[in-house]
Amino acid sequence: MQTPKNTLIKLMSIAIASYVVSASVNAGSPIPYDSWTESAGVITADCPIGFSCMGDSSDHGMMQRILFDSNGDQYIHQVITEFTPDQGNMTLETFVFSSNDTATPGIASKQHIYHDQTTKYMDVLIYLNTGWANTGENVVQVNQSKNIVTNNNTNIFYEDSFTYYERRDTTTQEINGIYIDISQGQLGSTYFQSDGAIVTSQSDQYSFVNRQASGVFNPVAGSASLSNLFPGNERILDVNGATGGGTVTWDPGDSLRMIWWGQYCIGCDSNSANMTLQALENITTNTATAGQKRYVTSPMLWPEAPFGAEPSIIQY
Repeated sequence: MQTPKNTLIKLMSIAIASYVVSASVNAGSPIPYDSWTESAGVITADCPIGFSCMGDSSDHGMMQRILFDSNGDQYIHQVITEFTPDQGNMTLETFVFSSNDTATPGIASKQHIYHDQTTKYMDVLIYLNTGWANTGENVVQVNQSKNIVTNNNTNIFYEDSFTYYERRDTTTQEINGIYIDISQGQLGSTYFQSDGAIVTSQSDQYSFVNRQASGVFNPVAGSASLSNLFPGNERILDVNGATGGGTVTWDPGDSLRMIWWGQYCIGCDSNSANMTLQALENITTNTATAGQKRYVTSPMLWPEAPFGAEPSIIQY
């Protein structure tokens, strides 16, 4: 028989593999998530106001019960959680509507993995709201972040994050919008150091961002151009066979992707190592523009609709 921890790890792995292909994130659950406590493997949960509860069944790190709302609708509520010093906290909480055979299939689920140590952490959070739990907000929401300090806790830092939102039509359940944000930062590389040594007074730092928006996450038309602002200090690049440096336009719902990479060298003799590289692509129309610029580290342009707040070099 599997232990609760092994069961949870298996369920987490299935969820991440299935939905990382993936607002009120609590919109789909009949009661707020985390309305329970855990101590030494014993999970305790009060029956929520407006509900009646029955069929409580529990084991070490596990709890299952049935919730009845004021309309008589039934929800199977299950919590699986485990903590170990070497693996951190792992939790899976689900609600399954079980009133009758004609109800729209679906699930409301929150999955969380959190690991915290003095020199590193990992935080993975996944929400899933499908079928009856799809209220028009994000059907799938994945947030993952990681921070690592190496070299005996000095000078080398890595930070990575991944965000995925997916929305589906409440009637057809067809996907009508996707938003993706992939970010990475590093401090302590030796790309532009003449002596190759990692020292506090001279270390490279960079940030990389890849954001993509489509469907309902791109609600307005727009245009953007990576123009040649400082001749001699930049290169115009080609993307997907299109000529760089031009203008990209888009209509509501088009699938857009923006890629930005910025770097500067802390303590270098000049700012010649500072640069930014950026590309914008309309995947729907197969048009793109891209450019590289020296002496600057911020994006050359950044339409907040639909790409959100402008990124910057990650500070440590």
